[in-house]
Amino acid sequence: MKESAKGEPDLLTYCDWLVGAKHSGDNPSINLDISDPNALPLRGACKHEVADFDDEQIRTFAQKWFGGKGDADRAKLFVEKLEENECIKKLATSPLLLTLLCLMFEDTTNFLANRAELYKEGLDVLLNK
Repeated sequence: MKESAKGEPDLLTYCDWLVGAKHSGDNPSINLDISDPNALPLRGACKHEVADFDDEQIRTFAQKWFGGKGDADRAKLFVEKLEENECIKKLATSPLLLTLLCLMFEDTTNFLANRAELYKEGLDVLLNK
């Protein structure tokens, strides 16, 4: 793999290698330890972190999500159900997982209690929508 003058792998070369490996029938596996601040120092790559939402931001997100679809009552119910389940409320602090929870809540008015089932339902929603 080509490296920059600083000895860092080049992002475009890395992407070309990855695509080529996949098309050649290889199944490349990439593991990234996000706890390592120096992990995968690709020249041209940017690292971004998304801050967790607080309770007010979760409430506002839900109001805009469901309110934009003309269902303000569902937004209120969504927040109430989050308050009832601390584990799911912790998931909702992540903007990506909050979006997934909102997608799932569009089809139902409750959350699954089992976290594994919740993730399975979330994947089903993502694959079908």
